[in-house]
Amino acid sequence: MENNASLRTKDIHIENELKDSYLQYAMSVIVGRALPEVRDGLKPVHRRIIYAMFREGLLPNKKYSKCAGVVGEVLKKYHPHGDSSVYDAMVRLAQEWNMRYTIVDGQGNFGSMEGDGAAAYRYTEAKMTKFTEKFLNDIDKETVKMVPNFDEQTVEPTVLPTKIPTLLVNGSSGIAVGMATNIPPHNLGEVVDAALDLIENPQQSVEELVRKGFVKGPDFPTGATMLQGPGLQDIYINGEGAVTMKAVCSIEEFKKNREAIIIEQVPYQTNITTLINQIVDLVKNGKIKDISDIRNETNKNGIRIVIEVKKDADPNIVLNQLYQYSTLKSNFNARLLAIVAGVPTILNLKSYLHNFIDFRVEVVVKRTEFDKKKSLERLHILEGLTIALDNIDDIIALIKASKTGADAKEELISRYKLSEIQAQGILDMKLQKLTGLETDKIRDEFEAIVKVIEGLNFIIDNVSEQMSIVKAEMIEVREKFNDPRRTIIVADEGNIAIEDLIKDEDFAVMVTQNDYIKKVPIEEYRSQKRGGKGVSANFKDEDVIKKLFVTNSRDSVLIFTSDGNINWMKAYEIPTMKATMKGRPIVNYIDLRGKKITNIVNVSDLTSGYLIFLTKKGIIKKTEMKNFAKPRNGGIKAINLDEGDTVLSVIYTHGDSDIVCESNVGMSIRFKQTDLSILGRTARGVKAMNLRAGEEVVGIELAQPGKTLLTVTKKGFGKRTLLSQYTTIKRAGRGVLDIKTGPRNGKVVTMNAVNEEDDLFIITKKKVVRTPVSDFRIISRNTMGVKVVNLDEDDEILSVEVISAEHEE
Repeated sequence: MENNASLRTKDIHIENELKDSYLQYAMSVIVGRALPEVRDGLKPVHRRIIYAMFREGLLPNKKYSKCAGVVGEVLKKYHPHGDSSVYDAMVRLAQEWNMRYTIVDGQGNFGSMEGDGAAAYRYTEAKMTKFTEKFLNDIDKETVKMVPNFDEQTVEPTVLPTKIPTLLVNGSSGIAVGMATNIPPHNLGEVVDAALDLIENPQQSVEELVRKGFVKGPDFPTGATMLQGPGLQDIYINGEGAVTMKAVCSIEEFKKNREAIIIEQVPYQTNITTLINQIVDLVKNGKIKDISDIRNETNKNGIRIVIEVKKDADPNIVLNQLYQYSTLKSNFNARLLAIVAGVPTILNLKSYLHNFIDFRVEVVVKRTEFDKKKSLERLHILEGLTIALDNIDDIIALIKASKTGADAKEELISRYKLSEIQAQGILDMKLQKLTGLETDKIRDEFEAIVKVIEGLNFIIDNVSEQMSIVKAEMIEVREKFNDPRRTIIVADEGNIAIEDLIKDEDFAVMVTQNDYIKKVPIEEYRSQKRGGKGVSANFKDEDVIKKLFVTNSRDSVLIFTSDGNINWMKAYEIPTMKATMKGRPIVNYIDLRGKKITNIVNVSDLTSGYLIFLTKKGIIKKTEMKNFAKPRNGGIKAINLDEGDTVLSVIYTHGDSDIVCESNVGMSIRFKQTDLSILGRTARGVKAMNLRAGEEVVGIELAQPGKTLLTVTKKGFGKRTLLSQYTTIKRAGRGVLDIKTGPRNGKVVTMNAVNEEDDLFIITKKKVVRTPVSDFRIISRNTMGVKVVNLDEDDEILSVEVISAEHEE
């Protein structure tokens, strides 16, 4: 037993066995399953499905047949793998959203773009499409190599003699071992036009062929748009490249003052259900805020996904966000990898078309040789019949004298130097062939076949004639199956920033005591004379405006909370409303983590300059703006505060102007900005001015040339004074008296640096008054001031904001 066992075993190194076995497996997957053949553009499973349907007679003009029968036939004769792999491949060949030109004509439920699967193969039926017929023309004329199937009971083709450049027209994708292919579909007419040009100009370079623009780019069955970019040329010149696809969307009005985004075409291989779920997640996660509803109205007539946009939201901004965050805009990474002469090869446009044209020439030559062979065989028989007709009486006598057919056959061969085939043809000839008319037909057929053979020889011997035939057949295919391009190629304008979609305009932004926010077109506030009554600003729940400022729609808004944190918003994100409306809770847009807003700063550039912080207790800090240039959800720490202190004001500066601070008792201090060191983002700061018990700072401004200082008290009095009257002293001093406070004036609530051309927003508990700065004459420091606005007995001034003259231009 041991000796027998030793004869059946062999010692080998396991690493060598693993290497050899894995290599065999890898090549089997690469060549036998995952990658398409360059000539017919098909993987083995697709080729076997088509061939099985052809042999089953499932032609376009025949009845449909159960898919179960087709799958069974493929498994039984050609494809020794699982039934699901065959049926899945067959289903895909019938799906119009996957195949640019369908290969299987399916009847029944073959799935949908929503991701619904096909019905089981016992329910569905199929046959070939007219397009598929062109794959099989001349297959029975020895045009392609036939090999034994897996059990050697029948044969199958190694390639189909297709007249269609399928590899590019329908594309292909597959993951092999250590390599993958991903070929996008193309327009048949464009590919054929490029092939015809290559036939006429075979020496041209691939760059020249691409530059001519016959093949404009992939043409996806789902349409959509594609961005023109360098990746497009890379595909056709280098065989690898990426293109960007964008959904086709429109904006419709569906209710009064309400708009919706309509998605009409989606990028190739997009699952509609997955897309909708993705958009829902973006809304839930707060990535996109202005979508109120989404519904799928897709039907047999086409895709229609309706995305309702919130009232007052800009649908163009929402659409841009959808392109940015969802698969409405996606890349197709192309790799033109196929099997060429048994070897995986990266192809460019010219090399693919060259391979296809050579294959078509080979098919034409083999078909011609087959036709010649059959013609010669018929001519051979006709030669024998002609000899028989010339000696008909002797041959009849010979046959009658012979005892058996075999004897007659041998005698014919011997006497008239005939072949067995000719002798058998004479014996098989019917007596009616002896009539004069039939005799003439035989002679005429003989002469006709001689001419046919001459024509066939001309084709075989003449390359230019072969090319002419290939061209004619390509043109026939183009005329029969070409259709308009579905994917429109547009210029790539790069990633469109949302700001580019925003109209450049100015707004007045209001924030209430309860942290409601809105923006109002600045035109709604007409300038009034000093002492005017203003525009109503009554809010529910006794809420009042605590901050008002002017912003440009493209600016950034920095929001500071009571705990010293900073959050970000874009001005265009703030809801636009009428002046009398309350606004929306700001927590709908940013996470304040339960804290109150203390200050808001409007900036147009987050990368330069400085922010100066001032707290109510007189602590000041200067920090570089770039420390706050990267917004984060939930905000970041901007300043460390002492217990009980809050941020009063934050101003933006370039770092050179003097600083002026004002206390609620009318004291003012001016000092050089250079007295402030630049501190880190989370630092505490230093003392700005010396305050006594019960005093607070109410304002900070930059002492810029040409400006005056406007101080306003709680009871509606104020004054405007030249900045030159405020002497520059050291930081942290007590300062000088700016305006007298007392029972008539009340305490100081605000101080602003203003130009003569500016307007003011004077905000009270009940209203907002807009009035020009020029209505207030310049008076001395240390005075009582004059009335700036008429107040009701129960009203008082909360703040004053400046509308810069530049916003009015």
